Amino acid sequence: MKTMMTTILLGFSLTAISAPIKTCNTNLSMPGEADVQTKMEILDVGGKLVARVTQKVGGQTSSYEDTASLADYSVREGLSETTELEGLNPAETLVVHAMTLENDPDFEGMIKSGVALKKVRAAKIYTVGEVTNMGGTAIVEARDAKNKPLGSFLGGFLVSPCK
Repeated sequence: MKTMMTTILLGFSLTAISAPIKTCNTNLSMPGEADVQTKMEILDVGGKLVARVTQKVGGQTSSYEDTASLADYSVREGLSETTELEGLNPAETLVVHAMTLENDPDFEGMIKSGVALKKVRAAKIYTVGEVTNMGGTAIVEARDAKNKPLGSFLGGFLVSPCK
């Protein structure tokens, strides 16, 4: 029992002292809804990636942790909101989805990635949790053709710029 408690406490303390390798502070917006202040941190805890998500809704702050993964992808030129998703890699899918939401008239320009999406030629994707048939959540760190940073955005169901 003593060993189990020590292991549990050690696990909590390692997460608490790990420095984030990627952070995305953003306000999630939906038309007709209050913004949700969100902070997503990707941590390396003993060689495993962990996502810590903290959100503030209606004055209440809540946090949770989930698994995370990291991958680099190239992004083809010429993608647009009309590009078919079949055959795209995960970064391309996230970029096309962001283009689609940014250009959707129903959102009246409320949803923006904060990145010049047509210039994205590579992206580092920090995936939070598991991607399912319902989608997923990821921090997209976008780069141009010269591998220069374009910025980061939260992608998935909603799209929002990282600050």
